[in-house]
Amino acid sequence: MRAERSRIGNQAGEGVSIDPVVGNSVHKDRTQETAQSSSTPPPGCQEGEAAGYNPVDSLYMNDTGQMSYMGPTSIPLLGHPSLSTAHTFNFSSLIASYLPFSQPDIYFGLDPSTHNDLLDLYFRYLNGWSGFVDETGFRQALKDPTQKAHGYSRFSHVCILGSASHISGKFCSLAPGERSLRFVDAALKMLGRELENPNPCTVNAMVQLSLNACDSGKSSTGWTLAGLAVRISQGLGLGVNTSRLVQQGQMDSSSQRAREDGFWTAYVDDTLNSLYSGRLPSREMEDHDIPLPCAALGPLEDCTGNHPTMELALVTLCAIARRVMHWFYSIRKEKPRRADEVQVMRSDLKAWGQKFDPRAADPPRNPISSSAITCLAFYNTVTLLLNRPFLQRHCLDSRAGQYCLSAAVDTVELMQLFDRQHQMRHAPNLHVAGSFFILLLADLYDQPDRSVQRKQAEEGLSHVVSYLTLLAGSWDIASQALAAIRTMRQEYAVDTSVLESQDNLPQNLPAEDMQLTFDIEDFLRGELGLNLVDLGAFSGDPNLSIIDGPG
Repeated sequence: MRAERSRIGNQAGEGVSIDPVVGNSVHKDRTQETAQSSSTPPPGCQEGEAAGYNPVDSLYMNDTGQMSYMGPTSIPLLGHPSLSTAHTFNFSSLIASYLPFSQPDIYFGLDPSTHNDLLDLYFRYLNGWSGFVDETGFRQALKDPTQKAHGYSRFSHVCILGSASHISGKFCSLAPGERSLRFVDAALKMLGRELENPNPCTVNAMVQLSLNACDSGKSSTGWTLAGLAVRISQGLGLGVNTSRLVQQGQMDSSSQRAREDGFWTAYVDDTLNSLYSGRLPSREMEDHDIPLPCAALGPLEDCTGNHPTMELALVTLCAIARRVMHWFYSIRKEKPRRADEVQVMRSDLKAWGQKFDPRAADPPRNPISSSAITCLAFYNTVTLLLNRPFLQRHCLDSRAGQYCLSAAVDTVELMQLFDRQHQMRHAPNLHVAGSFFILLLADLYDQPDRSVQRKQAEEGLSHVVSYLTLLAGSWDIASQALAAIRTMRQEYAVDTSVLESQDNLPQNLPAEDMQLTFDIEDFLRGELGLNLVDLGAFSGDPNLSIIDGPG
């Protein structure tokens, strides 16, 4: 590069037909991008008209190789501070450390066995759900620090260890909210310098740091740290399609993949964090032109970590979730809300399930990997989120009530499967399913002809509480969900003893012990009345299409 803040190329831009909103984007293979000149005004553009600019022309690289996004009105950046600068902001007071921590070595004060176990736990259970990290590149860089790796930094390393400590049996002597504090303390001491010299893996590190802050009781701090992941993604221009730079030899394909993984990490976490907090996701994350993850559309089944199909499934599901949240919960309604928009989102959810749920395949198969089970549980959460606002008295008489019941029951069945195959302490939160069962029990109190459904709801709620209790052994946030369920029980006057004491809860029950009468296959096979949708364009409306590819 010629000089700091020099523009990376002034060559032609790409003619990539991708809507800035992922929910409206066209699914294109990363290898099929084509280049076309943008140095002259487009056809029909008269002299004096604004021809616009190509986002890739707004990427700048300084002398150290750090890339940043500079839009048309950006003020040129000052030189980055030297790495030898003694003064850095100290953020360690954000979360007080309860454990002594010295200057970290390669294992951050852990013995090699514990350190390696934590990495194994992260890449088996958390990677692909809370961030997309290239495990091969990460481990290679860890083995040989001189080797360049786009998915590794010491900051990211210690944040990953912090998340994994929650699900490790070697830290069970500490309360769940305290297990990651030694790692969080180390990360916060690095944070000031990391923020001044970010890279794509910094995004994943911020996601992990946010997760650990929330679980230690610092929910406001966690929310703010999660917002930094979005800002870093913007600052690095991770949402800019860099295919042209790869074609011109100015960027290698591994750098491009790391940037795109960093963007999708921020996108997914922004969605999940918004679901947890009840706040709207950031509109800034919709402003991008990178293609969807390149993967063959098909059942998840045994997909793990940052497998392309898992990444594609989670990203497209988050796109639906974001539309649902903005449709229902945005403060400013610029357009009248129409019932057909809800049907479109229901159709998109159904199409997603038919494409990615292995139980909807022919022949049906159970999901195997923890990532696949977790993603399908999230699918049920989005289904509940979409349909629960329409619940009224005698809700099972409505389509929305049927959708919610099937999603809640299926969530419990997925958790049974997860517990049997992977142990429940590694699983996601079940609060949403439990809250629906409480609403259903309150609704059925005066319907003696629905005794089967009432028993079903009672059993489902019992299992949700049981599994949340197991999960609370790893994540303090599960205890918060239990408290929320107890509060709901009191507010809705649901008389069931299952919530009175955790001591009386059934523990680790096998799937065959819970006799659920609701046929989930009716939901998966579309027997509830939804029209089949062409998977080539989810809703049939090109402006609402999520996936465009072979059916």
